[in-house]
Amino acid sequence: MSSFIDRCYNEQSANSFLNSCKVLMNKIDADRKFYDEGFKDQQFLIFSGMLSYYGYFYLDEIVKAFKETEFFYVSIDYEDFKRENPEFAVEFAENPIALTRRAVALELLPPRLVSDNTIWLFVQNDCSDIEWLEIVAHEINHIVNSINKSLAVRWFDVIGRTGCSLYSNRIDARGGLVFEESVNVLQTAEIMNHILGFLNFDIHDEEIRGAFDKYRNYLGEKRKGIGYTRSVPYIRELYQQPSFNDILVLSRLNGNLDELKEHFEGKTYVGAYNDLLEAMDKFYFCTTLEDEKIGKEKVKELTKRYNNLYEGDDFNV
Repeated sequence: MSSFIDRCYNEQSANSFLNSCKVLMNKIDADRKFYDEGFKDQQFLIFSGMLSYYGYFYLDEIVKAFKETEFFYVSIDYEDFKRENPEFAVEFAENPIALTRRAVALELLPPRLVSDNTIWLFVQNDCSDIEWLEIVAHEINHIVNSINKSLAVRWFDVIGRTGCSLYSNRIDARGGLVFEESVNVLQTAEIMNHILGFLNFDIHDEEIRGAFDKYRNYLGEKRKGIGYTRSVPYIRELYQQPSFNDILVLSRLNGNLDELKEHFEGKTYVGAYNDLLEAMDKFYFCTTLEDEKIGKEKVKELTKRYNNLYEGDDFNV
């Protein structure tokens, strides 16, 4: 996916782009009530960063994600919320500032299954403006990458998709979760760099300029990602490989995860993709140091195999 620099903005094109984003967001938010007007500006910044990062080809996915997601402000902190609402709690949440709940809903006219997306915003958490913006962008990005092929029916079970991770009431919902979260951390950092990149220009629209002014202290900063610090370093090298990143971005957006699997296994071995997902989960959720070591070494091995750095047929960890 193109970097902000690759987009080759100048002052005129940057302002034209931001003005078009403002028009789109005003349409999306026409009937939406905000608990905090400041969040309307933050939504605009995230929308602009995502459209700049993904490009207009994926405008429909981005618009649909913003339209179909409910945002709820919570006046208590996450720990109190978790105790009062255990059905929404996420036991492994690293940044309980914004959390996504994706569920399956039945619509009657016409009868169909749809995804019900909710993002809970915990306004009392102590974090910087830029961290809050990035963590919310992280959650919205999960939904953007789950719009297409979000649900599938297998036998008598409904399988939901969040990026590269699948969830169900009948199977282990953790499958691929750590890989998805780690990838999303890195991708959200790139989206944030697109947002901050617009600070290089004189923004003409007073309202748009006001939305960016809150973050002017971060001009020139390159975001590295927030969260999942135990797993992100082990997937970063693979994520930064252009050939892998290209197919990863497209597969998450269009929901064709088999394409990502086939690509990865074409450069490694049959079964390697599932081994990668399991290894990521293994060392993140491990209960022993030995399991953690095995999981990390497996991710390193698969990265080397993909990068054609691996030599030999046997690899013992």
